[in-house]
Amino acid sequence: MISTTENCGLKSAKRHQKVNVALSSLLVGCVLLSLFLLRKLWLVYRASSQYCRVYQLDLRPKAFLEENIARKLSAARREYFERQQRTQARLREEDRLRALRIGWREGLRSGLPNLTDEQLRKRVQECLEHEPEDLDQVRALWVETQERIGQKSSAEKLNLLLESARPYCDEEEFLAVRVEAFAILTKSGFRAARSFAITTHDQFKLRAREMEELESSDQDIA
Repeated sequence: MISTTENCGLKSAKRHQKVNVALSSLLVGCVLLSLFLLRKLWLVYRASSQYCRVYQLDLRPKAFLEENIARKLSAARREYFERQQRTQARLREEDRLRALRIGWREGLRSGLPNLTDEQLRKRVQECLEHEPEDLDQVRALWVETQERIGQKSSAEKLNLLLESARPYCDEEEFLAVRVEAFAILTKSGFRAARSFAITTHDQFKLRAREMEELESSDQDIA
């Protein structure tokens, strides 16, 4: 027969065995739960990283775990939209300047056969052949050509001159300048109105250049 001591030993071994099984099961459960949570965390990080890349923000794992992602994403979105607005404004300006250049070149091309001044004809031909980068040079040559051949009215010529200032100012400023220019045209004639339009164009252009330089300087400092 099994002695009392042996019986107690068997019972104790069974209890230890049960405890070991329970602990092993608990350990396996903790490992599985940790793996599940890590997988969930990885999926959240991957989704967040992909969303951040839309706004050109490179989200690193360390930053994801340690930093305020919502604040970084908000700043990245704001910077992204600001860049988009600047890009769209630049593209609109380029399109407008391109349209002006095309219009003035077509005016030069159509007016060339009617020019009697040989020097002016030569300058117009050189402009059409070499396409100078300076848009103001094309505009000035167009104005001079139209004055010589008298193809357009003073109001039409003044309106085209004013259009060249539009890319460098807002709509309210442009309308105010236009009203003043036509008031000068009515009171003092085309030459005075043209001088006002050219001066205003140059001032707006200088202001736009200074703003670009200031913005570039601020970005360098940041």
